[in-house]
Amino acid sequence: MKIFNKKTLSKIFALTALVLGAPLPLWAITNIFRVIFGFAMNDMSKNYEWYTPFDLSIDFTFLNHPQFYFIFPFLMIATALHLMNKREERTKGELL
Repeated sequence: MKIFNKKTLSKIFALTALVLGAPLPLWAITNIFRVIFGFAMNDMSKNYEWYTPFDLSIDFTFLNHPQFYFIFPFLMIATALHLMNKREERTKGELL
């Protein structure tokens, strides 16, 4: 029995893609709250002169990090290995 068959390799590649993309949901949630609360704070700045307006721009420089370029190849390899494994299981069932 091989340690690295297609099933385990596809899981390894999928988990690697998940680890590489782990900061993305946190980045999205942070920017959503930033925009929501920013509108409320900017509305408050109309009433008070001492309050400076909040910057509503979303910081996209976070997405330029090189780790995010590896997510798609890892997901593609994991998907290919998974589909190859499914096909082997289906043909193995037909042969028996």
